[in-house]
Amino acid sequence: MDTITPLTVLVVSPERFMSSLMPAFEEVLKTYRGAGTDVETEMKFKYVHSLRDLEIFSPIGVPGDFMALFVDTENLAALGGLRTDMLRLEHNFRVTRTVLVNGCCRSGPPGACQQVSHLADEMRVPPMNAHISSDFKYNKRIALKLIRMAASCTGAAHGTPARLPVVEDLQFVLANSTLYTTRMTTAGNIDMDVDSDE
Repeated sequence: MDTITPLTVLVVSPERFMSSLMPAFEEVLKTYRGAGTDVETEMKFKYVHSLRDLEIFSPIGVPGDFMALFVDTENLAALGGLRTDMLRLEHNFRVTRTVLVNGCCRSGPPGACQQVSHLADEMRVPPMNAHISSDFKYNKRIALKLIRMAASCTGAAHGTPARLPVVEDLQFVLANSTLYTTRMTTAGNIDMDVDSDE
């Protein structure tokens, strides 16, 4: 019998969020495994404080399958260094298996959320807003969302890896759906004109 390789979820978070995130992820994972989900792969978590702690710049690459990258927007100076480190990530991993999480969307300085969104757009990763605090119930909801994203992106949930949409993808869909709606409306108007002539 083949041994199943555990799915490794990297949680990259500033130290001040880590004490709230670790118990939330571990608790949700227990519940998630026992809920009869169709995830056939074991999951494990690797917690680090920064991308540099992962030693991702070695030839081996990223030591995981999915990455939740938390940003402390109360420390905006860190965004510049984060951008540089993200650019050094392997491109395919970055755009298909990474999510950028604003960890304090309610308490950061004005414009901080916008800066995180711009960084996510530039890196082509999906952004997510959260407010990591001492509220264990809320932190568990964030952990559950991220575990579901990891299962979906890696193919553990349905057998086929999915890519989380980013702003450019949604803009493409909206542009094409508007075009389709316009065509349908035009076709409907033509039909109405034809009906009125009879």
